[in-house]
Amino acid sequence: MSERFNTAEEARRYVDAFRHTKINNRFNQDSFRLLNNVIKVVTELSQLEVEARQTRRTHKVEECKVRLDNMIDHLEKLLIIAKLMS
Repeated sequence: MSERFNTAEEARRYVDAFRHTKINNRFNQDSFRLLNNVIKVVTELSQLEVEARQTRRTHKVEECKVRLDNMIDHLEKLLIIAKLMS
């Protein structure tokens, strides 16, 4: 699926590392909002993982992982565009 993360904990570490290493003054308000939305989805993924362990149904977790992976891809592309435009 994703080579970035397998669990919500790994996703949180990836997003935190991304936030601390890649964000600078070139990020505009929209990018910060997108990053905050990514953090919310990581929290949602964590809750879904707990629910999946209790009910043994993982389809919601997989859907959330795909959505989170797409959001991170979009955020990274915005960063590349911001770097190219500066």
